[in-house]
Amino acid sequence: MKKDTEIILGRLEARITELGISERKACLLAGLKVDSVRQIRRGFAPKVATLLALSKALEVPVSYFTSGIDFAEEGADDPADQILGYVSVPTLETRAGMGGGGFGDEDMLNGPTMLPERLIRTELRGEPTDFVVMEVEGQSMQPTLESGDQVLVDRRKKNPSNGGLFALWDGFGIVVKWVERVANSNPPSLRIASENKVFQPYEILAEEANIIGRIVWYARKL
Repeated sequence: MKKDTEIILGRLEARITELGISERKACLLAGLKVDSVRQIRRGFAPKVATLLALSKALEVPVSYFTSGIDFAEEGADDPADQILGYVSVPTLETRAGMGGGGFGDEDMLNGPTMLPERLIRTELRGEPTDFVVMEVEGQSMQPTLESGDQVLVDRRKKNPSNGGLFALWDGFGIVVKWVERVANSNPPSLRIASENKVFQPYEILAEEANIIGRIVWYARKL
């Protein structure tokens, strides 16, 4: 068995033991074949989809399985890049109850989401830390975005001068909306609009908004 597969297996077994469940139950919770863990024990490196499913079922980030792997001699910055061809992108926590102290995105970054390296570095020409993944909530952006969609936010793109679809803190919560500057407004203001016309547009002062970044990609569960 290769060292990297052995480390993944060790972490997987430790988490299963910690939860007090059987390997069979772990596989069933993940929606996998009941012998999936046994296949890893036989020396078969797990696929990306397998690790993603297991991480969700066992309530750990994918990096839990890979962070113990040492690729220093191969020059890898992120072991997941080498094992999977994927990179770890931070997840932004969007649940309510954040308090009234304003918004600091670095304080709300959660465990990583694994995305294809080609998407991040080749198609979007960035690094994993340039982006965050967040989940859309509610019906305000239907039909463009559905509740439960995962969106990728490019934190390098925060200027709404030409309008666009952005993730932002609007003073009340984190939302995904169409954002544009209000022409000739003094003080400068932003117009925030939903795709679903049931929801009325509103304006806020630009200084009261914290634009996280532009939406550049999304994924939807079928």
